[in-house]
Amino acid sequence: MPYWTEHYGNASSTHAAGREAKAALNADPRRDREDARRLPAQLVFTGGGTESDNMALFGAAEAYGSRGKHIITTQVEHHAVLHACERLERARL
Repeated sequence: MPYWTEHYGNASSTHAAGREAKAALNADPRRDREDARRLPAQLVFTGGGTESDNMALFGAAEAYGSRGKHIITTQVEHHAVLHACERLERARL
């Protein structure tokens, strides 16, 4: 539970929080499978950040498209988010 609420560093990062998360993930793979059986069915594990960004943005665009075709972001956003938004913008013109 602490890795869901307090220590949620990116396990692919080299900073201390990421190294701690990676060590926890690698500590006991059995525990991960047991924990996953307790998770809500709506939770989706992805292979990485770009896939997660795409799923969130394209999913939101599909689910809420009838309400309008606006996703607001800024140029300081991660390039994976910007590229997804650019693709959505081109597709909706």
